[in-house]
Amino acid sequence: MEPTSLAFATLILGVTRGVWPVEVMVAPPVASVELRLDGRAVAALKAPPWRADVDLGTAFLPHRLDAVGTDARGREVAKATQWIN
Repeated sequence: MEPTSLAFATLILGVTRGVWPVEVMVAPPVASVELRLDGRAVAALKAPPWRADVDLGTAFLPHRLDAVGTDARGREVAKATQWIN
């Protein structure tokens, strides 16, 4: 995996809930990004702008947000994770 080819531009800090705009920074070889909240796919990003609205729900619960980058062949080449709440 390329450690610098995918990173979160949006950091969700503090205790929060609701819908949040999430943006990632992408560099080659990443060609697409899937956002996963607690292991469940919530957005598929195929081209710039590399952002999507992510619904954290109505309760103040802990979450894991993963951005999984794949190359043009669909192979996982990068991953970034942030913990929320």
